[in-house]
Amino acid sequence: MSTSALLHPMVKPIVPQVGGKGCVLPNNTNVFPWPASCLDAPDSPPDSLQGTHPELTDDRLCNECIDTNAPLHVISVKQSDGWAYLALVNLGGLDQLKFSIDNHKMYVFAADGNFHFPQGVDVVSISIGERFEVLVGLDRPRADYTIRVAADVGIQFLSEYAVLSYKRDGCPSTCTSPPAAVDPAIDYGGIVATNNAPREACRPQHQSRHPKFEWRGRRIRR
Repeated sequence: MSTSALLHPMVKPIVPQVGGKGCVLPNNTNVFPWPASCLDAPDSPPDSLQGTHPELTDDRLCNECIDTNAPLHVISVKQSDGWAYLALVNLGGLDQLKFSIDNHKMYVFAADGNFHFPQGVDVVSISIGERFEVLVGLDRPRADYTIRVAADVGIQFLSEYAVLSYKRDGCPSTCTSPPAAVDPAIDYGGIVATNNAPREACRPQHQSRHPKFEWRGRRIRR
């Protein structure tokens, strides 16, 4: 399947096609507003868009993508624990990220180290440098579920995957491809999916520590 085929219908009017790397093509004037006279002023100053020739861009920049079979990161969990704790950090320098786990609700309880009332969500949006702490309820059938991380920008559509794996007899120790999708909350380009059900996306406001937030055994008081 081509990367363009994975684009959400909401995106296609602006980005009808992307390259093999998921990049918006340089001749897309919806994203790159080259002036109409750019081809008529080849001697314009270097800091000007005049004289720009997007058609001369090396095709490999947007299309040459060398696939790999590197194993996906596997997070092993025990259903009997009831909850899994994850610390989410965006260490990038360009893209906001969206994070979700197929068929699992997440409860965000801290933003940048500040505790707040737990918020149940399907998707967590993480800006550059931000940190969120979440609890994942381990109340689904014991199986493997896809963890999805998508770049939430229009210049290059990217997704990475990992695996949330319930410990059980015969569970794999490594995975080279994502498990079959089970009620995914986002698509390849980070668009929140409906799947005939409402989705809750999260970007909590920073709040001061809440003194009533506490653990009680394996349950969280909220």
